[in-house]
Amino acid sequence: MHLVTYLAMIASAETMLSDRFARVARRYRSEADLAGGCAVRSAECSARRESLATVVSDYHRRTPGAATVRRLRTPVCPARQSDGPLGDLRDLRALAGLVNSGWTVCAQIARDADDEALVCLTERGRTQSQDHLAWLEAQLHAWSPQASRP
Repeated sequence: MHLVTYLAMIASAETMLSDRFARVARRYRSEADLAGGCAVRSAECSARRESLATVVSDYHRRTPGAATVRRLRTPVCPARQSDGPLGDLRDLRALAGLVNSGWTVCAQIARDADDEALVCLTERGRTQSQDHLAWLEAQLHAWSPQASRP
């Protein structure tokens, strides 16, 4: 699979993740920590997606015949009724894991291609997506005891 295809898939997944973080922030606006954290992470996903747009376009021009993925074909976490904060956090965690895996693959490809600018971009994306995973894990632990309360 071409690098441009992986980059486009990450951009699509970042869009989905940003939208989901924003939705959770709106849904739980009365929970300041959760809503604020999700809003910040939504903005970070959007910024990463924007930084990818130029790179995807540039690589697409340099790679004739490369397939471009506009969006993920099947939703990783289909939109559904909320199962409460814990269910929403689990869905975010699954999608964030996909994003992190994509950044990890692209970081390796960038190192192999000896493209320093792309290495910096992908390493930053990978690091930030790992931070999102850590934050989501902490939120899952924080909300888990509340799920068992009557």
